This record gives sequence, C-alpha cells and structure tokens, in this order.
Amino acid sequence: MALRIRGGTWHYHFKFDGKRYGKTTGLAATKRNETTAHDKEAKHRQALREGRSPRRIPAREFTEAAKAFLCGAETQYRAHPNSYRRIATSFASIKEFFGREAVSLIDEASVESYKCQRSEPRSSVIGMFRKSSLGTHS
Repeated sequence: MALRIRGGTWHYHFKFDGKRYGKTTGLAATKRNETTAHDKEAKHRQALREGRSPRRIPAREFTEAAKAFLCGAETQYRAHPNSYRRIATSFASIKEFFGREAVSLIDEASVESYKCQRSEPRSSVIGMFRKSSLGTHS
C-alpha cells in the first residue's frame, strides 16, 4: 500500500492485474486522516477484485465493429443469403466513410454527413459509358 502526500492531501497508488491505479483520497495529509486514507485504498482494491470498479473500455474501430456485425448478420440471414449480400454490399461505402474512426466518436452529425455524402451525385465510369453510348457528352 503506497500512500503519499501530494499537494497537502493523501494519495495512493498500487498495481492490480499488471495495471497501475492511483487516486486522491481527498483527505488532508494529517496523521489523523492516514488510517482513513489506507481504508479508501483498501476499498478500491477490493472493488477491483470483485469487478465492481469501472474499468476502462478500449476504443473499438468502426471497421472492426462492422466486421463483427456482418459476421452476426451472415448467421442471422443464413436462410436468406441475398439479404445478407445486400447488407454486406451496403456496408462497403459506410466502412470506407468511417474507416478506423472509434465507434464511440460516431454521433448523429457524423451519420448525417455520411448520408449527405451518399446522396451527392457522383460520376462513375459506368455512367460515363452510358452517356457515351447514347451519344450525349457532358
């Protein structure tokens, strides 16, 4: 139990499962508060052992989440393979748009940007071929 004084208050730090944890106790660094500070550290350790303390959730990239979703969709639509193919095809543009963006950072505004980008007319090789075969040039 590593208890120390920082800025006039008791702070503790320790390692648990190979990760470092540290926190201020919010208690003034007096001899009278030392036992209470040790108790706070012990409670934090106990919470970690019991899985009650919130743990940091790693960021998940959109491409990784999309891959997992499509894997589940393939199973869900096993009886309807064309539905799965349509979903997978639809995901091509959204995966390109969001790429490695963290899923937690994708908000309503990001989705609206994607929708606007999808609705913009785009020239394609096929479209140019069709125009040239009709004899129209632009």
